[in-house]
Amino acid sequence: MRSEALIVSEGTLRPEDLIPAFIHALEERLAAAEAQGHDTAHTRRYIREIEERIETIPDYYETADSGWDLAGLSDALNDYAPEGMYFGAHEGDGALYGFWPIEPAEDEEEGAAIYGAYDEEAGF
Repeated sequence: MRSEALIVSEGTLRPEDLIPAFIHALEERLAAAEAQGHDTAHTRRYIREIEERIETIPDYYETADSGWDLAGLSDALNDYAPEGMYFGAHEGDGALYGFWPIEPAEDEEEGAAIYGAYDEEAGF
């Protein structure tokens, strides 16, 4: 598991900044997935559709389409996140987007501690 974050965009919440940055990051993640033999044709087609909307819809970044595309790109980036990481905004800075290490939940740690304390011979 990677322990460092991979920053995709920082200091902005503007769709006209985020969408191109997200597309660039997604294309990098797709290249890595393809190198491992994964079929990414559907996601590449989705990127082309977004790029077409950017070119053809007047004031695209001010439309609901850009909001939907931003959400879809976010989901796709999470789907193609490096192992042990997730994509999203930083907990302390909503304008800092990237891939972050998945931290075990407190209840998972507690469960592991309880399970680790189980004594098989004694049955508890």
